[in-house]
Amino acid sequence: MYFTAWARSMVSFCIYFLFFRTIYCMLL
Repeated sequence: MYFTAWARSMVSFCIYFLFFRTIYCMLL
């Protein structure tokens, strides 16, 4: 149960990281 919650948090973190990085690159 703890592992699945950790995995979901890591997946969401990666998605947000890629999303903000894409916006940052588009603004440059």
